[in-house]
Amino acid sequence: MDTGPARPRFLLPARRRWPRWAWALTGVVTALAVLGLGASVAASMAQGELRARLDTLEQRTGRRVVVGRIELGVTTGLVLRDVRVTRPDGVSPQIAVAEVRTDLTPLAVLSGRRRPDHVTLAGLEAAVAARVDGGHDLEDLVEALRGPGAKAPGAEAGPARPLTVEVEGGALDVTLAGVRDVSLPRLRLRDVSGRLARDEERRVSARAQARVDAGAEPVAGRFEWDAGVARAEFASGLSVRGVHAGRPVVASVGGVSRAVGEGATELADVSVTLGDATLAVGRLVATDDGASVVPRPERVRAVEAAKVVAARGGRRLEVAEVELALAPADDGPLPVRPTRVVARDVKLAPGGGAARIRVGAVAVDLVEAPWAPLIAGEPLDALKAVTVSGPELRLSVHDRSALQAMPGHRLLSTFLDAAQPAAVAGTEGAPLPALPVRAGFEDGLLARLGELALEVRDGRLLMVDDAAGGQGVFGLDQLGVTVARRADGTRVVASDALIVRASGATGAFELSVSVGRDGALQQVQGQVRGKDFAHIVSRFSDHLVVEPDAEVDVRFDYRPPEGPGRPHKAVGTAKVRDFGFQSWRISHAPVRGLEGEVGFTVEVEPERHRARLQLESMRLGQARLTGSLTLERPPGQRGKVDARVSMPRQRCDRVAEAIPEVLVPRLAGWRLRGEMQFDALLTVDLDKPAELELKVDGDVERCEVLSLGREIDLEALRGRGFVHHPVEPTRGRLEHVKVGPGTREWVASHLLPDFVKAAAIVTEDRNFLNHKGVRWELVARALKLDLEKERFVYGGSTITQQLVKNLYLTREKTLARKLEELIISWQMERVLTKDEILTMYINVIEYGPDLYGIKRASRHYFGKLPWELSPLEAAFIMGLKPYPHAGYKQWEAQTLNHWWVKRVSHVMDMMQRREKAITETEVLAAAPYQPLFRKPEEPLWLGREYLRPTEPPPGAERPTPIEGELEDRLPPSP
Repeated sequence: MDTGPARPRFLLPARRRWPRWAWALTGVVTALAVLGLGASVAASMAQGELRARLDTLEQRTGRRVVVGRIELGVTTGLVLRDVRVTRPDGVSPQIAVAEVRTDLTPLAVLSGRRRPDHVTLAGLEAAVAARVDGGHDLEDLVEALRGPGAKAPGAEAGPARPLTVEVEGGALDVTLAGVRDVSLPRLRLRDVSGRLARDEERRVSARAQARVDAGAEPVAGRFEWDAGVARAEFASGLSVRGVHAGRPVVASVGGVSRAVGEGATELADVSVTLGDATLAVGRLVATDDGASVVPRPERVRAVEAAKVVAARGGRRLEVAEVELALAPADDGPLPVRPTRVVARDVKLAPGGGAARIRVGAVAVDLVEAPWAPLIAGEPLDALKAVTVSGPELRLSVHDRSALQAMPGHRLLSTFLDAAQPAAVAGTEGAPLPALPVRAGFEDGLLARLGELALEVRDGRLLMVDDAAGGQGVFGLDQLGVTVARRADGTRVVASDALIVRASGATGAFELSVSVGRDGALQQVQGQVRGKDFAHIVSRFSDHLVVEPDAEVDVRFDYRPPEGPGRPHKAVGTAKVRDFGFQSWRISHAPVRGLEGEVGFTVEVEPERHRARLQLESMRLGQARLTGSLTLERPPGQRGKVDARVSMPRQRCDRVAEAIPEVLVPRLAGWRLRGEMQFDALLTVDLDKPAELELKVDGDVERCEVLSLGREIDLEALRGRGFVHHPVEPTRGRLEHVKVGPGTREWVASHLLPDFVKAAAIVTEDRNFLNHKGVRWELVARALKLDLEKERFVYGGSTITQQLVKNLYLTREKTLARKLEELIISWQMERVLTKDEILTMYINVIEYGPDLYGIKRASRHYFGKLPWELSPLEAAFIMGLKPYPHAGYKQWEAQTLNHWWVKRVSHVMDMMQRREKAITETEVLAAAPYQPLFRKPEEPLWLGREYLRPTEPPPGAERPTPIEGELEDRLPPSP
């Protein structure tokens, strides 16, 4: 059998060959020897490499790293037991690990591996001091472990070895620091277990669980890191308790996540409680530039519902979205400072009231160093600018109590109550009140705003009727408010708004207030216009009347005194439409429908107790006037009045059209043409009414009367058929009494003795033959008497005016009746002669009960016809005016009392001396001035004839004239 070529003999042992199992055993032994030697060499190499790294770490950080024991088995990885790391001081312990297990086996070391792929930390204990900006006190250790020249995570090029780190049963104590005046407890993480992995593409992911203790009940938490996003979630919210300014602080967060690459940090279910107020935020997102792993946020946004609940009063605030802009800070408790805060869709429900407040957005800009005032409790000093957009306040018309908690509630309540009339001093001679120029500014909110700029846009205040389903009944719309500070330190507060009702906009206002550095008021400018302000103005006086569509437009510029003794001053313009007034002294019927415009200047001098109103221009309808009014009321005095009115030359028809018809009802449809002008002055010291001065001057002769309306026909007075029925205040039109040329009682002028006419002139109007219908000196005398008696006692009318009153007007004592009287009298003097007027007057006026006209009076009192009267009888009859009923009682008594004797004797004296209507002999012959009256039972005509005396009776004395004017004398009360 061929077994192949023969083996060389020198390769064969001399003895018998080893069996196969021997060779196998020899290989195993040899391999064990090699492995043992390799493990020894690998352990020596690993310990040397580890020791070198630890020495380098200690040199860079100043920390000491102590490893209790290093173990490396033949088949097991490198194990470090009882590893301890101190703080940078080299003494205080900070990190301790019971066991560090790695997959770094001897074969891996011999093959050239210097770092493990898998590390397990068992029994980890560490203490970390963290800052709110993301920094911590392990930064030096992290940098040292990365080695010299190491790049930031994610910055290295090329693949990396996968690495997995697992933690078993770890514990971590975290101390939060860096918040001034805030004391926070430690965070303790217990039962920490997790896994950290890095793949070949350097992507890092981590998963961990722990029990977190922040001084309250421990909370289970899960932690994740994946694709550059770190997340932490807490099962029931992590709460941290602390103290700020002596008040407890509780902060809670349900979860945290941070995307390093995107530069965003997100907090979920955040709440902070300070004292009795709680801030709850659904989700908070902070973004930064992503340049550092330490968060440097530039904007913080709350993108879900944020709510503030204040325990006091039950007030509730809801905010849908908040943005916070931050910038690096040079000082302060944080490395960043807030620069702008924006809150959107803010809702506030005050407690105890029906008010509801909603704001579209609130933007707050802060000063460059806001931390100091915020920490000091002075938040207003930290504000630079505040912008409020779209605020809306809904207030129930049935509940004003909610206003009490709002700034400026008194001013708002006053406006909503339509400006109640100001109280008038009730004491005699009380001085004018001093104006509160500084009140409310130097000590109020405005003075504490500092450099703050405030702006409110598109605001709305709405009064709603809850009983009508919340329907709006009144409000302010498009409300704007600005508070700004000028370069010179002056602060300006401006506001404007529309006034709205259910029917739409009914008014508007604009207001600007300037306040100096010291809080003193410098200027107030503004404009108010619309229907609502017209009704507010009407509340200041019971005499003002406004129509539903009445409007007012007032522009004003007020400036306080420029120095001691200087006046308060306001200038402006005012326009009114559909205004009116009602006063029984002016007219029994309300004056309505006035439309006009005035430019004014008001000056008030409280120290001198004087106020002056200057009307630079005044327009009523199409009539133009100017005027002024000065009131002065020193203490203890009734006051002084100086009033001036001037009408520049203008068309008469425009003046007539400007007079309301209710003031001249009997002149409806009257027409004028031509031009006119006048000036009037009235000055009076109410303590010295006798010194009253009234001056009226002008040119009205260029005015031509085309018509005085349908009711007034002066030409008809000349006709033989004119008949008039007198009108009395209580009985009305007397149908049984007729006067005028068309009646049997008429006495023609040539039948009236001259002394009868003279008696009428001296008793009523001594200047009758010279005036043109009006005697202003009589008006001045009437004003003096009326002011002395503080009631109407004398009208100051001429014979022409009295005739007009008897023919066309009533006896009401109003300025409206007086105005009609003046106009008709003025025209009567141009149409009729003086004799025609005087004859008509004597024939129509009242001389006693139902005694109208001289013919009835002559028959009743003396049983004579007018042309049969004696001068004494004429003096009595004409002296009955203006008190016919008082004279009638003298007839009833059949004798004159002492007062009436003096009156008739004085009338006769004036008839002789002034009018030359009788002789001195007739005056003396009438003594003792007791006329022979007709007795009530005697017939109305006795046929007594008056015989004129030829010489004075023996021993007669001339009567002593009554001092003063006849018009000043009043008969004694019956």
